[in-house]
Amino acid sequence: MPKKIDKDIKEIINTISRVVGCGIQYNGSPCNTCFHAWASDVGLSDDMAHLFWLVLLGIRGDYPEEEIIEGIEEMNLFKPKKVRKIKTKK
Repeated sequence: MPKKIDKDIKEIINTISRVVGCGIQYNGSPCNTCFHAWASDVGLSDDMAHLFWLVLLGIRGDYPEEEIIEGIEEMNLFKPKKVRKIKTKK
């Protein structure tokens, strides 16, 4: 059972629902399908949309914070990019 949502979190959820155009889930949250369709419509990449969705699940209280963080880490968005070494003349 999700946790009780405080007033500030409820305001954030209401804003997201209003922008997405869906508030069908409990506490007026948007559903996954509408959320990701909206994210695509506004030009978010799939990774950014999923990251934002995980944060929404976290603030809604669907999963413990540790599980949300694990989900974000599994996306490997924060791994360092390979840096190509430039050969220098000796």
